[in-house]
Amino acid sequence: MPSADVCVIGGGVVGRCVALAFAARGVRVDLVSRDLPGAASRAAAGLLAPSIEGGSGAAHDFAIAARDLYPSFLEGLESTVGLKVELGRDGILDVALDDESEQRLRAAATTRGVPYLAPNEIRSLEPSLTPTRGGVIAPLDGYVDNVALMDALEAATRAARPRVREVSALVSRIELDRDSATLILEASNRLACATAVLAAGAWSVNVRGLPRPLGVRPLKGQMLRYDTVAAGVKAPLQRPVYGAGVYIVSRGGTRILVGATSEEAGFDIALTPEAALDLSRGAKQLLPQLAALAPSDQWSGLRPMALDSLPFLGTDPEFPALIYACGHSRNGILKAPLTGEVVASLFVGEPVEYDLAPFSPVRHETATTAPPAVD
Repeated sequence: MPSADVCVIGGGVVGRCVALAFAARGVRVDLVSRDLPGAASRAAAGLLAPSIEGGSGAAHDFAIAARDLYPSFLEGLESTVGLKVELGRDGILDVALDDESEQRLRAAATTRGVPYLAPNEIRSLEPSLTPTRGGVIAPLDGYVDNVALMDALEAATRAARPRVREVSALVSRIELDRDSATLILEASNRLACATAVLAAGAWSVNVRGLPRPLGVRPLKGQMLRYDTVAAGVKAPLQRPVYGAGVYIVSRGGTRILVGATSEEAGFDIALTPEAALDLSRGAKQLLPQLAALAPSDQWSGLRPMALDSLPFLGTDPEFPALIYACGHSRNGILKAPLTGEVVASLFVGEPVEYDLAPFSPVRHETATTAPPAVD
């Protein structure tokens, strides 16, 4: 007998959004996960940046819809658990500091159909930035406090008991039939369900028994934090800023987050002084107020990168008892709430209004050449 209607593998932002979307439809869920060092959901900066990330067609439309779902999604979370999550939608600035970046951003402005902002316009938006060569703004893009978001999601899944049952375990293998799935856990324990959802982030590829290779790999990103209030410096940014090879985000008016490196290091999450130096150099180039400060913290996280940076989202064509919700690359926070809605709709047979073809689990198997990365 199945222990639940659905087993969701992974307790990060995607897995919890999926579990809550199921619970809202009356579906019994086993949420199977264990805290792992380097999990990306709390390690990220929470950027909601579909315009900055680029792309086109159905994949871009999905990303924009995911961004625009956030206000109502957070309102629902707050009404459920009483926790307010910081959300910024004042845009994201991408600024030029040299000839090369100016040429790139002028071309990007043309592609996006937005004006290229003169240096004085950038200064009027963010007076504390170093003098720039101009740049572009992505209106309505922004950020969410991903740490507060995870706190709220964990509280919401607790509040959804007994509809959602949390199982602290790692899934080593999955056994699939067309109409059922069995998860093999540590010590050979087993969980049976009608459908399994793979939402284990960078660790999705460690689940044996999948019907096809996913092409997902961990990509390490290191970040810094500056505590500005403790040092008597006011965090001066109204919106996230890209430039000088980094991005900087003001969080809660008291902290500056700086990210992020992109390192092929497998599951190694070791911190390096070289990464801290590069991030600090870029941050201080953008924001001179940081020049006198030392970072108060450094950490790393593992992004689940797909070959084309797009998630795998949809039902396996050979084994309908498996739904993929993984490989979100740099946009797991952005796409998690909408991913949850789509996955739950697929399971209960609700219409899905989005074109999921760009996210097909078999797209790399059927393509004549691997699609280019969009990072």
